[in-house]
Amino acid sequence: FSCFSYPFSITPFCILVTLFVTMAASVQSEKSLGFRRIWRIMPIFAIICILSFVCSVLIPRIKTSEEYRRFSGIKDKAFIKDYYEVQPLMNDDASFLFNFGALLRDYGRYNDSSDILRQGAKLSADPMFETLVGRNYEQMKRYEEADSLFSRASRMQPNRIYPVYRQMKLYETMNDNERLKKKAEEVINFIEQEKS
Repeated sequence: FSCFSYPFSITPFCILVTLFVTMAASVQSEKSLGFRRIWRIMPIFAIICILSFVCSVLIPRIKTSEEYRRFSGIKDKAFIKDYYEVQPLMNDDASFLFNFGALLRDYGRYNDSSDILRQGAKLSADPMFETLVGRNYEQMKRYEEADSLFSRASRMQPNRIYPVYRQMKLYETMNDNERLKKKAEEVINFIEQEKS
């Protein structure tokens, strides 16, 4: 799957494969004139395709990553615009999406934060994505959705206490004393599993 899905979304690889198929179709015998011509031209096309890939995909990605590193640790509202500028080339980086979503959350942009964090959750199995979206819902007073996300986060990695703690705090906010008491007992009696 990885050999054919990702490479064929990149134009230089499509051109290269088309040339290989053309070369294979033109081969009737090793003495074939078409075979010799294509075989001589193939290295040139391969080099052009590789250079095209490097120039169109890799170099912009490296520049964008360097630009992101300059402001990645800074939690300031002024950098939200910078995050949006580098987002198109960084949408496949889970840590970028987490930091961006957390920054938006810090400044009360809960819906935007949730959208970014959901993109990150598709790339990572880290339950903190679910937990932060749950906290966004909690701030927007969408308590049942927050409760569902905290539960999902605690099931994703049962070894983490934070989603359970957030769920307990949610019940406290909701004044649901029965569920609050059960969660408080769960937090108090929480035993961290040894990592194997």
